[in-house]
Amino acid sequence: MPYTTFAQWTLEICDREGVGPLIPFGALTGTGPAWELAWLAAKQGRAAALLQFESYYLSPRAKKFVDDVYIPSIRHLPLHVNGSHLLYWWLKGDAGPIGPTSAYPVSADLATNEQKTVDSLISQRTGWEYKMAWTAYNDLIPGRLRDLVSAGVHQLYIDAGHADYIGNKYGLDKNWSVAQIAAIVPPKLLRHYEIADGTEGALEQNATLAAKVINDFLRSF
Repeated sequence: MPYTTFAQWTLEICDREGVGPLIPFGALTGTGPAWELAWLAAKQGRAAALLQFESYYLSPRAKKFVDDVYIPSIRHLPLHVNGSHLLYWWLKGDAGPIGPTSAYPVSADLATNEQKTVDSLISQRTGWEYKMAWTAYNDLIPGRLRDLVSAGVHQLYIDAGHADYIGNKYGLDKNWSVAQIAAIVPPKLLRHYEIADGTEGALEQNATLAAKVINDFLRSF
């Protein structure tokens, strides 16, 4: 499903439920639908703010990598007789409570990490389609940002330090993305906060900190 359709359906649900001003919050590949929903709401004067966690405006090089290398790799994941492919999901850091200094979750995280693993296995067959929608939306981002700026929408971008390091290391050009967004959104409407050493699971791992950053941002204007 294109992100544009997803966002339009979301707005229609909000309309049916009588929701007024909106503060879309996107995380990881969900940042695209949040950009789109904020853009749709802004056209109606309903975008109160925009919150993003680990968003990417992909560089041409990064988009080519995702389209030509990453998506094919997750469409045909290998299966191993010893079941080690299942352990891959257990140890995968995105959306899970594993930090950069530990390869395994601690006892307190076991239930959460199991749920993350189960969810990942369920989406294994079709999850790559969402990645295709992610890159398909990419070229719309600059125009959407300019329109949000014209509408005066305040925007918060939270990033996770370790996740950004990995993104830069493996060709996603996170620093390029941050710079491009900052070049479009003026300082008076833009706030950027980095969670030091945070992984893609930082919203859960550092929930108290993330909540404080968001609360402070929303109270600042």
